[in-house]
Amino acid sequence: MSNFHGVLAVLCTPFSPDEAVDYDSLRRLADYVIAEGAHAIVCLGLASETNRLSEEEKRGIIETVVAQVDGRVPVLSGLQAASTREAVRMARWLGAAGVVGLMVLPPPGPVDMAGVEQFYTAVAEAVDVPIMVQDCPQVVGYGLSASVITQMAEQCANIQYVKLEAQPAWPLMEALKEQAGDRLQMLVGWGGIGFIEALERGAVGCMPGADAIGPMRQVYERYVAGDIDGARAIYATILPMLVAKGGNLQSFIQSAKHLLVRAGAIDHATVRQPVTPIDEQSLRELDTWSQLTDKELAKYAVPVAVSHE
Repeated sequence: MSNFHGVLAVLCTPFSPDEAVDYDSLRRLADYVIAEGAHAIVCLGLASETNRLSEEEKRGIIETVVAQVDGRVPVLSGLQAASTREAVRMARWLGAAGVVGLMVLPPPGPVDMAGVEQFYTAVAEAVDVPIMVQDCPQVVGYGLSASVITQMAEQCANIQYVKLEAQPAWPLMEALKEQAGDRLQMLVGWGGIGFIEALERGAVGCMPGADAIGPMRQVYERYVAGDIDGARAIYATILPMLVAKGGNLQSFIQSAKHLLVRAGAIDHATVRQPVTPIDEQSLRELDTWSQLTDKELAKYAVPVAVSHE
């Protein structure tokens, strides 16, 4: 079994002001999250504006990140497709491009569970890299049950992970522990909100945006070292910032890009249109929370021994 764990950074897709993919910023962003302590990198996730990218751009992003990372940490890719045929085709070229795991979103609903199982089985059989089932009812219109996920994992040895996005995630986490045991490893998304609770319930990591890697790494390292109070203190410090980024995917993407520009990780906060923009007042509020968070985090600053094993 593979060993994806800890803090997996979901990269946004940097754009220049004319909405072209900014590959120079993308390279810098990959270096930035590694320096911040990411255990792995995820490209083409929901927070990457993947549904607004052409296939040529997706290929360019994967090739750029795999080359820039050069084996320093694992590189995974999201996979979103409306049909089984398209998902299999994408899985094959992603596997050939050098990614070491695929985070696969279910096809958009409505679809019956027999079709979902066939979808995942076909993808898993098409590649020899680990598969992460992404349960995200907010996007596809339906959730996956523990019994369906467990059955798919029993059928396909490389279905090894589940990323839980539903809110709350706990009912599915508990059902998966009961039905799948150690057969499936669980990670959580949703920008890192609920990370401590997820660790307490057996999650092996989370997948936040690229702007939150440093403190999330500190939360994880303290937790696994047994310093639960220290982990909670840091998490409590960053929680207002996580909440301030907004309650929907588009506000989260825009907020994360704004913060990454401030950090010097990317050049522009451009998002592809159409989208409802965050107003200046909200951005000022975001900056205020960011500054307060940085000030509080300085109290807990300790050198991070960055190990990506």
